[in-house]
Amino acid sequence: MHSVPDSTGQPISRPDTIALARNTLFKTDIKRVPSLEAIKKIIEKFWNLDAISVEQFSDNINSYNFEEMEALKLVDQGSYYDKSTQRWYVSIPWKDKNHTIGDNYGASFEVMKSVERSVIKKNCISDVNDAYNEILFNNFSRKVSFDELRKNTSEPVSYIPSFAVFTPGKESTKVRIVMNCSAKSATGSSLNDLILAGPSLIPDLTNMLIKFRTGRYAMCFDIAKMFLQIKLASEKDQRFFRYLWRNGKTSDAPCEYQMTSLLFGLNCSPFIANFVVKNMLSFFHLSFLWEVPSQNPKRTLTIS
Repeated sequence: MHSVPDSTGQPISRPDTIALARNTLFKTDIKRVPSLEAIKKIIEKFWNLDAISVEQFSDNINSYNFEEMEALKLVDQGSYYDKSTQRWYVSIPWKDKNHTIGDNYGASFEVMKSVERSVIKKNCISDVNDAYNEILFNNFSRKVSFDELRKNTSEPVSYIPSFAVFTPGKESTKVRIVMNCSAKSATGSSLNDLILAGPSLIPDLTNMLIKFRTGRYAMCFDIAKMFLQIKLASEKDQRFFRYLWRNGKTSDAPCEYQMTSLLFGLNCSPFIANFVVKNMLSFFHLSFLWEVPSQNPKRTLTIS
């Protein structure tokens, strides 16, 4: 054996060190031998992966917990399609019917002023104004009238801090207004704390990617402003989604607006959007999906 001395003059490799290393390596190798149970799990995993492409996807409703089942029930009971407006209307799956969030006007006002200062400093106030006005002009929200504000109603309301998210890489939406539904109020609760998020209705992505190979054609489409296309059915629900804005006129009092559509930032919005799309396919199945009656589109659909 040839040993090389280290900086102190001592050999790096000693006979006793080598013997110890051999014993340690031998013991470690013995411990690394998998048990029969581990081998069984490896084989099961192999066959499960191998069978993905031929398995039939199903909405595994039995795997939903109590809150997910409750959210699914509430949204299913409160949703409908209006042929006159060609819109889906949905209800919010509240955890408690007697929900209240407490006073959050002051916090929303301070956030609005902070957003104003930021966008004015960046010289992009006009872009943000356009984004807020687009929500209003497309009837995704409405301005709360002076008569409504003057009424001393006992109905609870909530004000959501809102801010602008810039997405310059997107062609359709350069600026998106997002509502911070996780902001805490004076009671320490947020809107997302009071609302059921609902289950995930998106199929397993691995399954979908493998199934992608089985057909001759695949269809991909983009629903512009998907959440905002879905309307809130209840006026009582809408009152909880008010926001403040004044078009950058910092000396004016802010105007109050009330969302009439599903909004970005709400924990249940992804679930509700997927719920609506899947029900829309069932609702219009005979009108534009008759070419493939042998296939259920819900089994081969994924939404992101």
